[in-house]
Amino acid sequence: MLKTNGRFVFAALLVAVVALWWASGLGRPAADPRDFFTREQIETARAYQSPRYVAYALGLALGVAVLVVLAFTPLGDRLLRPVRRFPWPVAAATAVVLVLLVRALVRLPVSFWRGHVHERAWGFSTQSAASWLLDWAKALGISIVLTAIVYVAFVGLVRAFPRTWPWLASAGAAGLVIVLAFLSPVVIEPIFNRFTPLDDPPLVRELKALGDRAGVPIKEVLVADASRVLDAYGIPVAHLVGVSAGGAIAQRLAV
Repeated sequence: MLKTNGRFVFAALLVAVVALWWASGLGRPAADPRDFFTREQIETARAYQSPRYVAYALGLALGVAVLVVLAFTPLGDRLLRPVRRFPWPVAAATAVVLVLLVRALVRLPVSFWRGHVHERAWGFSTQSAASWLLDWAKALGISIVLTAIVYVAFVGLVRAFPRTWPWLASAGAAGLVIVLAFLSPVVIEPIFNRFTPLDDPPLVRELKALGDRAGVPIKEVLVADASRVLDAYGIPVAHLVGVSAGGAIAQRLAV
């Protein structure tokens, strides 16, 4: 069993290293932004992004610090002690809820500045603080529900299959990624934005013809109301949504 788990961990680390190497762009010639943008545009982009990078790093550090404190200090034991008397599925789900809530609340000031204050200061957002907090709460709730389901399933898998759980968990994780890729635009995105059919027949025909030429048939063209909270160039990003229905794949285009 130890050898099997060791091989699985080694394979997972190898895949992670290769993925990070590919994502980092190492070994590929870097594009020079000066070939596409003016010096003023580049400086403006740096002035906008640099504080966001700092806030992201700070939020990441705070999240890791919360996990370390809860894992290696008595505070974690105090937080999770009440859930130990519950049946293991309830205890596992409750632990996820408590940990993610504490982590999110600690990171909230940084998240609020990065996602709301900074965006409004640059004129990229028209969203009110109350609306932003509502979206933040929605995202946190979705994260808690999905993480709790996955964690309970993982613990149950380890308990039921102590020898083969790494392979089963890998297959389950791959399947989960595929399922979420299809369901997220259909189930999760409507929680944050409203989608309505595009009321422009010529443009609809043009977009459907474009999809046909690309080999991706489009059944419906929808419009997202992201502009109610965002005010930036490039916000209307189109994406294709695949929906499995009766064994067939219907495509929707959201703009």
